[in-house]
Amino acid sequence: MPHGLAEQWQALRAAVDVLGWDEYEQAAQKMKDAGGPHFGDFAANVSALTMALQIQKGASPFAYDPAQPETVGVKLNDQGSKDVLDYWARLAKKGLVGTQDQFTPEYISGVINGKYATYISAAWAPGYLTGGGVGKGEDTGKFAVAPLPQWDPANPVQVNWGGSAFSVTSQAKNPELAAKVAYGLYADKESLTDGWTNQIIFPLNLKALNSPEFVDLKVAFFDGQQANKEVYVPAANAYKGMTYSPFGQYYFDALTKQVSALIEGSVTGAQAADRLQEDVVKYAKEQGFTVQ
Repeated sequence: MPHGLAEQWQALRAAVDVLGWDEYEQAAQKMKDAGGPHFGDFAANVSALTMALQIQKGASPFAYDPAQPETVGVKLNDQGSKDVLDYWARLAKKGLVGTQDQFTPEYISGVINGKYATYISAAWAPGYLTGGGVGKGEDTGKFAVAPLPQWDPANPVQVNWGGSAFSVTSQAKNPELAAKVAYGLYADKESLTDGWTNQIIFPLNLKALNSPEFVDLKVAFFDGQQANKEVYVPAANAYKGMTYSPFGQYYFDALTKQVSALIEGSVTGAQAADRLQEDVVKYAKEQGFTVQ
């Protein structure tokens, strides 16, 4: 979040304990009325983020038990999911947020040049942004981070976008050696420390996550703000998890298709969710799953 805009956002945070999505919309409207930039971006190509925001509203997209590998629960058109799609469609239609695909040079250029007041993302975002040239040169120290807004500020729900791991498969000729290589790539102390200090990524290792050095770090990208202590660690500690499906990529592609139609205005949030449900259920059955 660029400096100046960051100060306005911090003022909003001070007004309430936890910011609500209604306050986010109100702030976006005020910024537009004042001739400011888009307050954020609602992109079709970030399906994992859209799913996370729906889960925050109470959605449970999938139910899956590896002990019953041929059975899957699919519920993509609950009211919470529809409400989230309608919320962002409304903001886009009012011109409060952009609709540009993310992870593109054009989007990064917009972030650097102040086209967006906020960027809703995960704890790994600073590393991604710095890799794209954000926060450097004239942009140094001009960003701040705040907790994700909530649908019910009195009962905050923390969600997740992404995650990664280095795994050893059963095909490995030397599993022990492969495990040592995977550990050396990321899990040893030197690599972990370099990851969260220089690459600004969020560590999966609990020893690093709980270390005072990480928790109390004054993050240079955020002009010395203790982002881990204030935002990321509390969110991680409160996160309760979710269930992925066995066909996640197909689901993400199908969601991208429906969000694209939503942005174009050819469907409502409810219609997009219903079509997504129909599409994914059909695919699951074609793949041999019993759908509940």
